[in-house]
Amino acid sequence: MKSALGNIGKKFGIYIRLPQTWVHLFILLLIIVTFFKSKNTQEDDWKSLYSNVFAGLITGWVIYFCGSIRQLYFVVHERIEKWQQELCQQVCEYSQMHSKFLKDDYDEAGREYFVGEMCAGLVCVGECALQSSYDKRMGFNSERYCRKHYGFNAGAFYEKSMKILESYCENAYPQKEDVVELLKDIDIEVRDLYKKICSDKKSLEVEIATAQRSVL
Repeated sequence: MKSALGNIGKKFGIYIRLPQTWVHLFILLLIIVTFFKSKNTQEDDWKSLYSNVFAGLITGWVIYFCGSIRQLYFVVHERIEKWQQELCQQVCEYSQMHSKFLKDDYDEAGREYFVGEMCAGLVCVGECALQSSYDKRMGFNSERYCRKHYGFNAGAFYEKSMKILESYCENAYPQKEDVVELLKDIDIEVRDLYKKICSDKKSLEVEIATAQRSVL
């Protein structure tokens, strides 16, 4: 509870220091002032003037607010796209190594190192999926995004991949069949994740393209 409140406090502190936040607050202050002026002024000319200024400020503030939301939308979605590309790259690197391993397309003398790197590739996939937990610049929660859009538990995957890497390092499985069995379940999970990322990327591209054409 305290950590959640602390995170909210940090985010609030960041937003309150932004210049656009002060512009919003200044416009809102002017709106409030002109509203009360238009209500309390008895002279018709001044009353009409304050009413017109009030209406203009309301219109300007709504346009400015919508523009800020639109800009925020594009910034967040651009970061999601970049993160998706990084996650796809990590998945592809692991998948390529796994494919070479199954085909025995690697230097047999460096087999232990190759398999160790392949297992470490799984850990990199998990780390990328959890990127927002250590990179606060992302602007969205990557773990929550994975869970919502891919049905993928990034935290559990990372723990599982770490156990696989530790298990391999401790035992140095001599037989190919042992390694294949070790990676069997998690490899299916990675392939399923890749398919869902590709599908989501296409949907996101269409969504952004539609938003760019929109007049709102």
